[in-house]
Amino acid sequence: MLYYRRFIINYATITEPLIVLTRHSDLKSFQWSEACQNSFETLRQRLIEAPIISYPRFDQPFILQLDASDVGLSAILAQKVIDHDGKTREHVIGYASCTLSASERKYSPTERECLAIVDGCNYYRPYIEETRFTAITDHKALKWLHSTKDLNSRLARWAIQIATYDIDIQHRPGCENGPPDALSRYPIDVNV
Repeated sequence: MLYYRRFIINYATITEPLIVLTRHSDLKSFQWSEACQNSFETLRQRLIEAPIISYPRFDQPFILQLDASDVGLSAILAQKVIDHDGKTREHVIGYASCTLSASERKYSPTERECLAIVDGCNYYRPYIEETRFTAITDHKALKWLHSTKDLNSRLARWAIQIATYDIDIQHRPGCENGPPDALSRYPIDVNV
């Protein structure tokens, strides 16, 4: 199942009930809940749907869309490509998401958003290394990460890692940062 995580949008959020269930080694505490069943059904449905993913074009610049929430991180690798009809559209190359550990959930919002950049860059390193790319985040403070002098040790360490890439960090307001935001959060039931 781990192989397919890159093809399933919102994978980490969908599988969270199953991950929590399997973390406990005590078989007596194993209880298949309705959340586990919903997770399983959603995964099964996503596996039979056609993925909407494009192949990378290395002659075009990459866009890395990132977000962090209280429970997870997300990264979407995309490119703006001219389609057959002559219009420029953004094409997704891959989705990545992960749940935060108990200690990572205690990080400040700035630290979680910075961790999203670090993890996203590490995950998509084969695509973005040695090339200029744009990282889009909804956390405005990260735009000045490379020029800020007063960082705690964790942020300073991550800033050094990020500096190894030819990266242009851009801010996109949260209301316009939909896909990465959705990947990093639990689904919300809305009754319309």
